[in-house]
Amino acid sequence: MANSCTGLLSLSASALIPLLIVMEHLTRDSMASAMAVTKGNEETFEYFMFSQEWPYTFCTENEPSCNNTDKLVPIFNIHGLWPEKVKGDCQGEFNYSQLKPVESQLRKYWMDLLNPRGNPKDFWNHEYTKHGRCASVDSRFNSTLKYFQSALSVYLKYNVTQFLKSAGIVPGSTSYKVSKIVEAVNSAFGYKPEIDCFAPGKKHGEKSKPAYLAELRICFSKDLTPRECESSGREVPQPRRSAHTLYYDPELPRSFHREDEANVYSPIKVSRNVKNLIASWIETEKPTAVSGRKRVWTYPCKDDEDVQLPEKLNY
Repeated sequence: MANSCTGLLSLSASALIPLLIVMEHLTRDSMASAMAVTKGNEETFEYFMFSQEWPYTFCTENEPSCNNTDKLVPIFNIHGLWPEKVKGDCQGEFNYSQLKPVESQLRKYWMDLLNPRGNPKDFWNHEYTKHGRCASVDSRFNSTLKYFQSALSVYLKYNVTQFLKSAGIVPGSTSYKVSKIVEAVNSAFGYKPEIDCFAPGKKHGEKSKPAYLAELRICFSKDLTPRECESSGREVPQPRRSAHTLYYDPELPRSFHREDEANVYSPIKVSRNVKNLIASWIETEKPTAVSGRKRVWTYPCKDDEDVQLPEKLNY
């Protein structure tokens, strides 16, 4: 009887070995798949925010930093294509040599407004390093060329300047309700834009000057189809660049930020009682082709506000 049991156990053990080996492989594969999914979820983003700036407003606000302003044209200029709700670290390097096939278009539609006649390489490098490489986890955007091609694609396909023109909203001294601009974009694009305004009168203490449209943002899914922007109040849309977190006072303008805050002052809570001091500090800094894009005087437009799209500089 004992021998029979021993034989049965030996047979059972022999039969179990292949099963255990199979289970081991299945477990390893399952763990690898789970890790891949987890990694994919950590190093990804949810959608794109596409920001465009009105060149004459930008240079009016940033005078006298804009150079060679005779090169400006009354069409929207690309500011950036920004991955939103980024999870994980942003990887990749800017490769200027990849841009040769599209450089002529970039120079026309993605100008460095602080130096329209010069080489915008530094500005493109800045936008890719800060934003573009955060989309590189998706194979559709995993190179410098693919990222900039994508930005040009949505700019040309969803021509906001033309959207407004078709609705009778044209550059010049005529003022339009912000609600009319929003509706024009909504009708053509399918979703409402986010719009920032600039009031030159506030900067120079002249209440009589009209407000100007400063920046307009629309949003896209990762397949570059239109979608709604997930407004986060007045928080600056910033992809995560480090493990630190930067907190913003909701009373500050949406576009308020300091280029190196996320690395130098993290975490930090900007208090209301030092808001004006910080704004003055930023304004007095010497601007450069990259760090000069500090929008101290812009704010989220109100729907009933009258704004213009200036076609000349108004200092």
